[in-house]
Amino acid sequence: MFSSFLIKIQNLNLRYKSSCFLKSGLIFFFIIISISSFSQSNLIEDVDYNKDSRSLVVMLNSNGYALGYRFSKRIDGYRSRLIDIDFSWVRHPKEQRIPSRYGTQSKFVYGKLNQLMLLRLAYGRQKEIYGKYAKEGIAINYYYTFGLNVGFLKPVYFDVIKLDQQGNTYISTEKFDSEVIYNSGQIYGGTPFSKGFNEMTAAFGGFFKFAFSFDINKKHRGINTLETGFVLDVFHKKLPLMAFSEPQAYLFSLFIAYRFGKKLEKRINS
Repeated sequence: MFSSFLIKIQNLNLRYKSSCFLKSGLIFFFIIISISSFSQSNLIEDVDYNKDSRSLVVMLNSNGYALGYRFSKRIDGYRSRLIDIDFSWVRHPKEQRIPSRYGTQSKFVYGKLNQLMLLRLAYGRQKEIYGKYAKEGIAINYYYTFGLNVGFLKPVYFDVIKLDQQGNTYISTEKFDSEVIYNSGQIYGGTPFSKGFNEMTAAFGGFFKFAFSFDINKKHRGINTLETGFVLDVFHKKLPLMAFSEPQAYLFSLFIAYRFGKKLEKRINS
């Protein structure tokens, strides 16, 4: 009964978080378009469209966060080839960290079975939609990437309070067992992240990403962009992330991101 009640609360929390993320994305997009419409002045004198670039990205996903690296190779003044590599920390939509009732500093996620970490290697293209003709202006591009991914599943352990045959309490370190009726009061706390690394398993698959990017850099010599889009990951097997939830072989997420970097000195011929 307690587990059923907790699942209902987590579902409500999921809907609230998803709604907040979508609203934030719409506000983000509106701000970018508004700035673009009022900032086309002070023409740039040092335009250089033919440089390759390297950049780093920080992404906030609807199911976690990620860091990434990109090498961009110019094809012409409007298109580029992309090679991306990124690492994502994935949270299940029903995750909610709970403080221990016993005063420990260790919070835990009730019902969590595995922590998922994703490594992606991708190839793709980027194309310019709207050019940057002013220092305060914004260039708008879209890009897509696709490639291989590897999901690393690390088992999650909990410190659980139990009774021995004499009625004395003791702490047992174990995985969450959906066949056993736990309540959050039975869990003393979480365990160090390193616990379970030797039991890590892998899930292989592929992914597709699509996004719009908004170049807000005042000059063409650097990279300073905001991005928003979606990612679809597919795996060769279902991923058991949370108890009381059906494992799935795919993940879909929305994201907003900030990318920064520099353009290389070497130029290509048109």
